[in-house]
Amino acid sequence: MSHPPSERAELLAAVRAYADSTADDGPDGAAATGALAALGRLLAKADDLFEDGEVAVAAGELHLRRAAVRHAEEGAAEAELRTAAWYFLPLIAEGEADPPEAVADFYGRAAVADVPGAGPPAALGLSLHACQVRMVAAIGRGGPGSRGGAALRPALFVLRHLAATSTPDTGRRADRLSLLSGALLTLYRQEGREELLDEAVAAAREAVRMTGSGAGSGGGGGGDADAERETGGGSEAASGVVSETETEPGTVVDADDRPSVAATDHTLADRLMNLVGALHTRYGRTGAPDDLRDALAAGRSAAALGSVGRPEPGPPHT
Repeated sequence: MSHPPSERAELLAAVRAYADSTADDGPDGAAATGALAALGRLLAKADDLFEDGEVAVAAGELHLRRAAVRHAEEGAAEAELRTAAWYFLPLIAEGEADPPEAVADFYGRAAVADVPGAGPPAALGLSLHACQVRMVAAIGRGGPGSRGGAALRPALFVLRHLAATSTPDTGRRADRLSLLSGALLTLYRQEGREELLDEAVAAAREAVRMTGSGAGSGGGGGGDADAERETGGGSEAASGVVSETETEPGTVVDADDRPSVAATDHTLADRLMNLVGALHTRYGRTGAPDDLRDALAAGRSAAALGSVGRPEPGPPHT
């Protein structure tokens, strides 16, 4: 249920007034606490922040302002900036505007190294699942060859956090690692940083290991097949082309609403092909024969499982 238009406008105005203010009465002053209270009322009635970018951006701007106010408290300022980064994700998912420079810089840092700290704020529409689905979909919006566009680094911020978040569901864990590997490989192709490529290979290997423990066993996969469709996992992630799954037009199904099913051989084959892509790319950089050998072995295993017909790689063209 939403606020009446007049009340919503007043609450947004209160939040924006604080965010735009240059006065500094401290993080606990009357202006700050009043703005936080107004934001809390807005968020309590927001149905989905990915469908209400106006409130999401206002929340991000408020926490960005609080980061500036708390600049002398390094840990506190970083925490406020991290919170702002979560709230700006709906803006990026829409692909219509860029985040503020400080937030964009934060995404750049978070894309190449884990940023410790809490997950998304407790706000409707900002669950880890919602952030994962929307940002993975945003990576693929440009289609093949887009290399993730402006959404790549913010998506990696989310995917790194997901990979660092424990879950008893091994299938979901494997899916997160597969998505992370694909995004890291895409970023490597942009920046050429060897550590990103090594991370991509490691994440792909672990995704294969975890998927292999459930594939073809009739149980224990923890939702891998559904998770792949839901988040754009599998081979699509390696190329940066991913999609959001819907059961009804316009209706995204939450992961917790899906039945848990065993990983399939097709899922494992796709994960193996992700590993092939990462290993083959690293072989092209280093010439390490072990990477080529492992890539060929993974490709043969995928083919034996009924892969989707991609050829095994040979030595890269020079």
